[in-house]
Amino acid sequence: YTLIRELMRPFERERSDTIGDTIKQNTKIRSLNPSQIADILSTCVIFEFNNDEEILSDLLNHLFHSIEVMNTPFDAVDIARILWSIQRLKIKDHSDVVTALSNQYINSIKSKNVLAYAPKRLNTVLRSIVMILPDNGRNQLSLFNAISPLLSDDKYLEKCNEFEVSNFAFVMAMADYYDKDVIQALSRRMKNEDIASTCTPSSASRFLWSLSRLVNNKKDYEMNELLFEMFQSLLGVLLSLQLTPVDASSAMWAIAKSSYSLDMGIFDHLAELLAKDYMLEKATVQQICHALWACGKMIHFEDFLKEMEEYGEFVPPPYAICGKKYATFLVSVRDQMTEKDVAQALWAVGRLKITDMTIVNALAAKAANIALKKQFNSQEIANIIWGLSKTGFNDEIIITILAKQMRENNILQQTTPQEAANVMYGLGKMKLRDEKTFSCMNAVVMSHLEDATTQTIANTLWAHDCVNLAPPQQLFDSWAKEKLDIVGLYLDNKKVEVMQKDD
Repeated sequence: YTLIRELMRPFERERSDTIGDTIKQNTKIRSLNPSQIADILSTCVIFEFNNDEEILSDLLNHLFHSIEVMNTPFDAVDIARILWSIQRLKIKDHSDVVTALSNQYINSIKSKNVLAYAPKRLNTVLRSIVMILPDNGRNQLSLFNAISPLLSDDKYLEKCNEFEVSNFAFVMAMADYYDKDVIQALSRRMKNEDIASTCTPSSASRFLWSLSRLVNNKKDYEMNELLFEMFQSLLGVLLSLQLTPVDASSAMWAIAKSSYSLDMGIFDHLAELLAKDYMLEKATVQQICHALWACGKMIHFEDFLKEMEEYGEFVPPPYAICGKKYATFLVSVRDQMTEKDVAQALWAVGRLKITDMTIVNALAAKAANIALKKQFNSQEIANIIWGLSKTGFNDEIIITILAKQMRENNILQQTTPQEAANVMYGLGKMKLRDEKTFSCMNAVVMSHLEDATTQTIANTLWAHDCVNLAPPQQLFDSWAKEKLDIVGLYLDNKKVEVMQKDD
């Protein structure tokens, strides 16, 4: 630290300008070349410098000055080392430096610089950029467009190992960069024998998480088939004890997000491994929230009726038992949970029908505190109310606090018909006759009636019946038309008689 401070200390050399004033020049820092800066930053990583050290900011400001003002050329090796150091040091508020270095790397790619083409170096640059930037690289289209020809080239990918290929997919997923040719090429490479036979659980989990995030919701049958094939090819690798919490959590999320239910035994294995005490101690709150959400999603594939008929009772699958342990863990760290974490957790608790009020009440109280600060969005509130309704929860005060935020104008403007129906369904199931909230939610559904599914309308009608409130007549008319092919005409909520004129 002392040596670096000395190196960064301004070198005071006096000279007189034409007016005779004395000027002190900061010549030490300006004498550093890109390779020397990379050396210093790498040293700071090794010695675990705090990211708020003033000398780090000085170094990055000098970097930016060198690129943008002095037009100093940086080679691909130095760019990779600098970006890696910035990422490892978790330095914030220097996106301009990262973008400038990215532009320099693009120039190296376009000029077909051999150093920039090296898979390990390219992987380091891409991964560092998406991990550093607040938008995860979503605005780095020029960079991704420059590397797409490389990553869709099978011959180039033959030089890449499974760690590099899985990280290329991870980078694209983080940046929401969808390129079908690249995804297909990366998938082909992951299925090659040299990778398939030696693939680590970490790389398999990373690739499946990335592919699930990229492909889901694209409504592309061909890509969904590819995703299915990759699960079949890589899931077996995850039957291992050599998994980290992020490996297990990411794989569980990928399976649930893709609704892949053919290998539930592997999902059980991942859930049980993550539920072990030593894994929970090392896991982040977000990782456990994702795992709990995945358990809630996968319970949809259990056949409750078949088990009741055959065995007279429903035996919860192993992952459902683990889900309760995740929820118990989250209660112990609820002060660290974000609004998204709380919403995911309570939705999953509802799906898993966890009725332990110690868990439910603690998470519900956390949700109420967040709602009082008006920090939820419409989807989060809807999921929380729906989830709580499935647990036997009956604290009307907390539900009233949540419903009040749901009625805020900014929330109503973003609310979808499905979210509105979920709120009414939750209130109906809990027998809470909240006329103000029902009125607001009805307005949302009616203003987007053309987007409402028959299930959304049916849930809304059912909720009104539960609390003895009359639904808008057009709502019932719409459901009757879709489900029963009964047609009626309503204007201003009043039925209009349609008479046929005689010839």
